[in-house]
Amino acid sequence: MATFIARPLGDGPGFSLACINTPVLDFPDPAAGIHFYVEDTACDSFGNDLSESVLAARMPGGRKKLLFKYSPDDRNPPPRITVEGGKTIVIQVDGSVDVSYQAATLGSYSIRSR
Repeated sequence: MATFIARPLGDGPGFSLACINTPVLDFPDPAAGIHFYVEDTACDSFGNDLSESVLAARMPGGRKKLLFKYSPDDRNPPPRITVEGGKTIVIQVDGSVDVSYQAATLGSYSIRSR
């Protein structure tokens, strides 16, 4: 289910940034005790801004934390997320992307992208 978010744009009246978040993937990794989420966010102000975010929460019922955010190529499939060696979360994105954020850790796990 998509969610609509209206955010103020600047300090002036009458301008807002309209964003729609759409879940893409939602899956647990029981061995790591982490639940992963991938969401598309489409914002429209003076142009269209599309981004994809990878979030994670410690299970059960933990609060979501942003791990990785990027602007995908339209042809990209969703990212592949794995936990390697019980110590590293690996986020693999195909194609050319513009990465706008990458967290360094989630608890005791390091985060790496490919």
